[in-house]
Amino acid sequence: MRTLWLLAILAGCSTKDGTGDTDVDTTADTDVTTDGLTLTDVITVNTAPVGDFTCLPAAGTWLTQAIDPSCIVDVPIMGRVEDFESGDGVGNLTVELWLSDNLSGAADVTMTSDGDGNVSGGNASTCQPWTSRVTSTDDSTLPTIQEHWSDGPGNPMGAYFNSVSSSTLALMTTLLGVTPDPAMGVIAGTAYDCGGEGGDSLAENIQVIVRAADGTYPATQDIRYFLDEFPNRQQTSTSGDGLWMIANIPPGDVVIEAYAAPDADQPARLIAQTKAQVFAGGLIVADIYTGSEDGVHLPASCTVDCAAARTR
Repeated sequence: MRTLWLLAILAGCSTKDGTGDTDVDTTADTDVTTDGLTLTDVITVNTAPVGDFTCLPAAGTWLTQAIDPSCIVDVPIMGRVEDFESGDGVGNLTVELWLSDNLSGAADVTMTSDGDGNVSGGNASTCQPWTSRVTSTDDSTLPTIQEHWSDGPGNPMGAYFNSVSSSTLALMTTLLGVTPDPAMGVIAGTAYDCGGEGGDSLAENIQVIVRAADGTYPATQDIRYFLDEFPNRQQTSTSGDGLWMIANIPPGDVVIEAYAAPDADQPARLIAQTKAQVFAGGLIVADIYTGSEDGVHLPASCTVDCAAARTR
């Protein structure tokens, strides 16, 4: 049985500076007046987060990454589609890539996995975010969408794509006590602190909530967390594994907001958010990075002088 169930899928929070947007609401208030949830319905955390939060800027600003232009290079795509639960390669699946990081219109690259799950074809730019979708010709595999993924310097690009079976999601949602609505979507991800991706950079005591494009918080959303990488109905915020899942989200553009209480005696504040496109019947993977406004995180190797490194 592969660990992390549905969610240990890339991500991090690397070298960034403290400049960015200033139009940020950083308190858990109740100024949602239309039908739906309010923040205080969901954001109840009063325990200080566990992890490295030294990169978190002052309330009202977001972090940014400075990508070295020499790291942005078109390279051939080579990758592998793996079954999330077993880790085995999955054949005869369609992999589509949108290099604009926006799943709309025709895909820029379309590939089909071979019997071992390997895919290749087309080019993509290193150190640039993209969105992918993995689908099957039957209902055995969920449409699995990975948003804001990227690959660092290298030739060819070695991309990894998840394949989530319908039976895996059914088992997980049963354990979490969730009944998925096929007309809505599911978002899953991992919350990271300032240390970047990896087992030492997971953010604990974080709560998440989905905000729709109209600014409201859909009342249908069902927010769940994990404990020791296993679905847990009693968990009310991220545990040491950083994992979260939100089911029954109406289709459309949304923002996943992440909140934490700086100290036990202080109210929760907005520490990160991730933008996502939700599709009916689909599973969307979109991770959260402390200080990030949109969920786009590029490897630290994209911030160095790649041209100089290539000439050494």
